[in-house]
Amino acid sequence: MYSKSANNVVLEDFFSRIETNSRQMKMKNSTPLTIIFSIAVLLGIAIPRAHALELLSYWDFNDPGDATSAADVTGKSPDLSFNGVASYTGDGEGLSDSAGDYALDLGGVNDGSNGQTPEGDHLSSAYENNAMSVVFWQNTTQTGNTSAFWINSPNSNGSQRGFQAHTPWSNGTIYFDQSGCCAGSQRLTVGGLVQLDTWQHFVFQRDADGNMEIWVDGVQVASQGGAEPLEEFNGIITVGADLNGGNSFAGRIDDFGIFNEQLDEDQIATLAGGASPMALIDTSDDDEDGLPDIWEEKLVDNLDDLNGNAAGPGPGAGTGDFDGDGLTDLDEYEETKTDPTKADTDEDGLSDGVETNTGTYVSSTNTGTDPKNADTDGDKLIDGVETNTGEFVDEEDTGTDPNNADTDGDAYTDGGEVAGGTDPHDPNSKGAIPAPFLYLDFEDNAADLSGNDYNGEVDGAVSFDVEGAEGGPTPTTGANFTGG
Repeated sequence: MYSKSANNVVLEDFFSRIETNSRQMKMKNSTPLTIIFSIAVLLGIAIPRAHALELLSYWDFNDPGDATSAADVTGKSPDLSFNGVASYTGDGEGLSDSAGDYALDLGGVNDGSNGQTPEGDHLSSAYENNAMSVVFWQNTTQTGNTSAFWINSPNSNGSQRGFQAHTPWSNGTIYFDQSGCCAGSQRLTVGGLVQLDTWQHFVFQRDADGNMEIWVDGVQVASQGGAEPLEEFNGIITVGADLNGGNSFAGRIDDFGIFNEQLDEDQIATLAGGASPMALIDTSDDDEDGLPDIWEEKLVDNLDDLNGNAAGPGPGAGTGDFDGDGLTDLDEYEETKTDPTKADTDEDGLSDGVETNTGTYVSSTNTGTDPKNADTDGDKLIDGVETNTGEFVDEEDTGTDPNNADTDGDAYTDGGEVAGGTDPHDPNSKGAIPAPFLYLDFEDNAADLSGNDYNGEVDGAVSFDVEGAEGGPTPTTGANFTGG
């Protein structure tokens, strides 16, 4: 597409006058659109081809009948075969935490676990469109040098790296690569956004013009133009590792889908709100309440409990506020993207209705916190205990600001101060040193004195017959590593 310029303004005026004249002439066999299209072709103006959005692959991992593979819900892609210790999670351990919802459990970092499809032509339309979107939910238990997915292109460099993402690499950076690695026209990055033990929604996509984008939890966090054209795919899709099973991911992945076009902001928001990728394809609404049937059936398995035509009060089936959180079912679908069956989607002790996501605490009924993030400011205190009263009572009522990780501005996080026994409201009350995870003083060989019982085992030529550090807390004995 061309951008607006002085020349384009002239063309727009030209097109406008043609349209006006054509209406006045009441042309029977032509239309303004036909004239404009013809002139555009003559002037060499690019007119983008429109492609129907198609869901090429979608694994929801909710059918654990075959413990060795997951079937593609669309029926367009082969089964995803499990390798290593990859397996279905337990019942209710998928994104929604509801009975019947499963996810793909990929074990620990670099244990070789993944799911992988065989070769095929199921990704051909994405290559032909020169556009693709990969969407999924991820719950990370440990960071490392890992890949969340790897789509194979035999002609791409970087180990046939057609379309892949590290979410994240061990340095905390998210890397999105396409058509090889790792030139500027192949790679897009953003750092510091992956959270541990939290479900997060990711979208990695590019359009036909070479614009790459990364979206996290419904927000675009990185973008750039000038990407290399897509290389042809051979259909091998690896979820949770690279092509050969290396750099495997630690945690769970759910609702993994691939589209043959770039998604728009509203579509991404719908997915980040918990809707199935199928909702972008199947938007039928038989009860005409503004809520897609597929979304209602996924959450409550019927079209009656949730009601987009009512406005409460709740809770209760059909009231319009099923969970009684003060938000209508329709608002939770369209606006907040929260779970209308849970009054407290993120389980932080605050109702979704009071978490207004403004970033500013006003009152206990307008906390400014994120209803989909239990620890909005990332200070290791859940939002519900940060009551913003200015007074510390106990660990369940810290009085701190849930939108400010360091309420008193002393460079120690509120959570760190609470754990360390200092006052998170007093900048002169500095954070204490937390209890050690492991403490060896070598006075009793490799015994752990932290209280966590991580006692070591001596392997090789290690002795405890040397003096410790002079001036240290245990100067009597140290460990002597002589090749051990």
